[in-house]
Amino acid sequence: MNGDLNNIIESVNEICDVEIRSGSRKRIVMDSKKIYMHIAVELNLFTLYEIGFHVGVNHATVLHHTRSFEFVLKSDPILRRKLESCNLKIHSMFNIENPNYRDLVFMHWKELTNKQRSKIADMTKEYYD
Repeated sequence: MNGDLNNIIESVNEICDVEIRSGSRKRIVMDSKKIYMHIAVELNLFTLYEIGFHVGVNHATVLHHTRSFEFVLKSDPILRRKLESCNLKIHSMFNIENPNYRDLVFMHWKELTNKQRSKIADMTKEYYD
């Protein structure tokens, strides 16, 4: 199990080009730690203690970062892309089915303009007719 967390950390480090175990408080490192914690919690395979132990924080810090991550994610498109890249890599590592195109569209629905939404609705209608 610990090897799995190390694999997640290495994947996040590689994609974000940082070392999240460094103890640095730079934003890029903290955002990368949040990505790691978010993914590890979402996998639902590890306790908060185990997740935090691997990066040198306690379970309360993991809980805080995962709760505040959604807010940060909405306002930072670069962070969203890094999270998606990490998710794809880690899901393939754990043989978890990646979300299909439809799921990705619904994940980003709030970010789409009205014109984009209507175009998707038209394409969907054509497909199902």
